[in-house]
Amino acid sequence: MEDIVLSYNESKALIHKADVLLFKCGNFCSTGWWIGKYTNSIYSHVALANIMENNEIECLEFREFKGSQRYLLENYIEEGSKIDVFRCIDRIDYPFCEIFEDKYVHVSLKSKNFSQNIADNIVNTAIELMGRSYSYWSIWNMGKGYIPIIRFKSKKIYKDEDEPDESDFVCSTLITYAYRTNFIDPVPFLPDIYTTPGDLARSRIFFKLFSIE
Repeated sequence: MEDIVLSYNESKALIHKADVLLFKCGNFCSTGWWIGKYTNSIYSHVALANIMENNEIECLEFREFKGSQRYLLENYIEEGSKIDVFRCIDRIDYPFCEIFEDKYVHVSLKSKNFSQNIADNIVNTAIELMGRSYSYWSIWNMGKGYIPIIRFKSKKIYKDEDEPDESDFVCSTLITYAYRTNFIDPVPFLPDIYTTPGDLARSRIFFKLFSIE
């Protein structure tokens, strides 16, 4: 499929609330470049789109050296960022098992529809998290999983359904947690704090729409 590249002005009216904004890796030896290399992805950062009252688009995000913040998407484009816009699918169907009378097992299909109300709730959850600290400890935990020898001493990673501690948020944690608690987990079985921007791009619930440059 041909990659559609738009300017900010062309893309502005096409972006919806709760769209996922994936930032492409920066130049060689930049922070973004290293994140992309270590996570095997072309993406180094992710933010959540929010539509403001004046129809401007802001990025809700956790950013290294800046913490949590609300930053205008237009400013990022003016600063040279290249961003891919992803959107959640309208509906997801998945099988699940039920046990009746402790002996009968029935497999059926469950459906979830993505609505404007859900999008609002996702954004509201993200806004409530603004003000928390950026977790450099989480970055270290993810990074050491790629370091020879040290990676063998890393603890097993289990899915934690509880809310992460306030020190455990990085950019992708925000997206994963907001979607998981209001719709469905974008990356099942992987803890929120270990989810990377690349994992979100590969998620079954998000699909790329276009690029902004």
